[in-house]
Amino acid sequence: MTRWPSRFTLARAEAPPPGNETRIGQTLDLFSVGDRVLRDRLLAVGVDPAGRLTTADPRDPSCFFDSAHEQLVLHQVSAKARPRHLALDALWLFDLQVVEQVCDASTLNDPVFLYGTLFGPVTGGSLEAKKGQLAVTRADVLEAFIRSVDHQFGAGARSDGGPVDKSHSLLLPGDSDDALERGQGFILAIPVPPPELADTQGNGAQVRFVVQQVLAQVQADVDGRKRSVLSKLFVAGPRVAPEPHASTERLVACSRAALALIEGWPAPRVQQLASRVRVSSSSAPVQTVAPAVRPLAAAPPRIDVARDDDWMKDFVVAHAKEGRAPEQVSSATPAHGRPAWMNDFGADAAERSAPKDPPAPSTTPDWMKDFE
Repeated sequence: MTRWPSRFTLARAEAPPPGNETRIGQTLDLFSVGDRVLRDRLLAVGVDPAGRLTTADPRDPSCFFDSAHEQLVLHQVSAKARPRHLALDALWLFDLQVVEQVCDASTLNDPVFLYGTLFGPVTGGSLEAKKGQLAVTRADVLEAFIRSVDHQFGAGARSDGGPVDKSHSLLLPGDSDDALERGQGFILAIPVPPPELADTQGNGAQVRFVVQQVLAQVQADVDGRKRSVLSKLFVAGPRVAPEPHASTERLVACSRAALALIEGWPAPRVQQLASRVRVSSSSAPVQTVAPAVRPLAAAPPRIDVARDDDWMKDFVVAHAKEGRAPEQVSSATPAHGRPAWMNDFGADAAERSAPKDPPAPSTTPDWMKDFE
């Protein structure tokens, strides 16, 4: 029986079933995992035609559809360094779909509940999938984002010259500090991009949106703490919330500023996370991807299995009963819209804080309205 990470709580909902086609239709990451001696494996992570995260041997073109293999080759050509090595005994993949945050001005490192599907453990074979909740903190998310920037997957442009938004993989703690010290319980959060971005872009926009939401809540707590202390009413508080659609570089700078405000950070687990990510050396058994052989099959249009996310509401309601009223519940893929059940748990922070512009005065003479 699979032992799931202790920070991950299984949902009652069934995970999406595996599709008949196991080849990768969109590539999102490339790394090696293991002890670098006996169990070292070079793996590509991507999305199959059913919308599930999966892994494949990057040296075998038959594991990829044409466009996914092209993404792999372009990344190999443009990458400035070898794929990173994850010195882990147990790694899991997490398709992040929804983020819930609670707000408590007494502390800046509040819980962040991530909802989605966990796949694993990563062994180079088929991955078991379960829906559920991953409990981390704001600092865990921001720290993982900062460290992901050096390992983005993707080239700066496609073969046809079009732009590409690179993918991020957030390495998060999924278990106790003791388990992390043994190399177990690490979770790589990789939001699956919507089908319309399968050929052109990665999940960068989704990850940046999540980070913006977390920083907005840190800012809300900073402002709330400042207002609660009379002596600081006229002292400008630190600003960590970025402007909308901020660049990756700007988000990194804001994340560093936010982490500097969090007492007790970095926590001991940060060292465990950092020590497990290494750069493959020339002596390591990691080879570059061979682009000489190309697959012959074009990827079919990706048809995601309909995602029933009502199960997430059960977790949010349970948190409310525990006294943890959610301050924000947001989708990691805002372009796909906000599920109706989220409207019961507060609006997006950006919508709450943005000033409402008054309607522009009409410049149309009254007599013209007779002809409208």
